[in-house]
Amino acid sequence: MTKIVENNAKTFIKNRLNEVSHKIIRQGLNWENYKKGDLKKLLFSQVNGCAFENLKKSSLKKRQEYMFETCNLIEQLTPREFTQVFPIRKTYDGCKYECKDYFSTVKSIEKIGWDKKITNAFEFLWDFSWGNRNISYLTLFMMDVLSDNIKRKKGIGIFEEFMNENQIN
Repeated sequence: MTKIVENNAKTFIKNRLNEVSHKIIRQGLNWENYKKGDLKKLLFSQVNGCAFENLKKSSLKKRQEYMFETCNLIEQLTPREFTQVFPIRKTYDGCKYECKDYFSTVKSIEKIGWDKKITNAFEFLWDFSWGNRNISYLTLFMMDVLSDNIKRKKGIGIFEEFMNENQIN
C-alpha cells in the first residue's frame, strides 16, 4: 500500500512540475528578466518533471514544442551552471569500455568553455548525455522527436535511414 501511495505522489509531483514549467515558458518569456537560479529551477522541473513515456504519446507538434522550449532554456546557461543542476555521473571506466565517462564529458565541456554560454543545446546534450541519466533520457527523447519528424517527411526514420545507407538488414 505504501509503495502505491509513493508512486502516486511521485507521479503527481512530476505532472505538477511539468504543468508549471510549461505555463511559465508559454508566457512569451524574455530570458534576461529571469535570475539564473530561477532558470536552473525551471530547467530542473522541465527535465525531471517530464514523464517522457506520456509525452511520447503526444502529437509531434507538442513534442517538438517541448524539445525547443527545453533547448532554449539550456542555451541560457553555461556548462558550469548546467552541471550545478545536473551533476556529471562519476564513472571513470569509459576508456576500458570505449564509451563516454566523467573524463570524456569534462573534455567535451572544456572544448566549449565552462563559463561560456551554451550555443547549441542539442549538440551539448549529445556530448553530455552520459554525464547524467535524466539528460540521457532527454537526449533519447529528442532523437525520437527528430526521427519522427524525418519519418513524416521522408517515410523512414533516422535509424531506418542509417540501416539503408549502410546496407544493414
